[in-house]
Amino acid sequence: MISVLCPSRGRPKELRRMMESALDTSYNPNCVDFLVYVDDNDKTRDKYPDASIIGPPLPLGPAYQYLYNHSLAPIVMMAADDLIFRTKDWDRELINLAPEHNCFVCSFDDLGRPRKENGHPFIGRKFVELVGYFTYPRLKHSCVDNWVVDIANKAGCFLYADFIIEHVHPKYQKGEWDNTYLENTKDIKTMDGAVYLGAEGRKEIEKAAQRVRDYLEPPQAD
Repeated sequence: MISVLCPSRGRPKELRRMMESALDTSYNPNCVDFLVYVDDNDKTRDKYPDASIIGPPLPLGPAYQYLYNHSLAPIVMMAADDLIFRTKDWDRELINLAPEHNCFVCSFDDLGRPRKENGHPFIGRKFVELVGYFTYPRLKHSCVDNWVVDIANKAGCFLYADFIIEHVHPKYQKGEWDNTYLENTKDIKTMDGAVYLGAEGRKEIEKAAQRVRDYLEPPQAD
């Protein structure tokens, strides 16, 4: 089972497009489910799928963590409503690529960011257990995906799947700057960037990576 976790705001149409593309291109649609978080002050909340979780307004990072805490699947995706799944049988390729220990972070071609900087990864549940969180608590919005990708790269459990899930974002000259993009203020991104790039953040990433390395390659007894 693969759970696609997606906080969304003001984009019920885009969310449905993402969900439909994931199911239409999947090898086994019955093994893909969706957990969606929508703020209760979102004026478009009534247009979202009935199964969506409606709750108090949450920043992106805490919303992801909330959804993860309600998921049970062994593989989860840090998804977004502005994604479109393009490659047929992406789920079969992902499952074939995932290691048995289920401790991994897997990226893909989003037709935007460089390979090892790609966002919205698939994450094995064992990785989250070892790291201790799905999203780092001090991050509100930006860098939540970069954070886990960095840990996985340092720990040696980063994977790359050769399929396309397109990120339809205006920074790639795709789509328009809607209110949801614009509400993510420069101040929040600056604060998250300081946490991500700062000395304490780098130290936390290294400590988390070490926990993962100790599991994958246990220290040898003297």
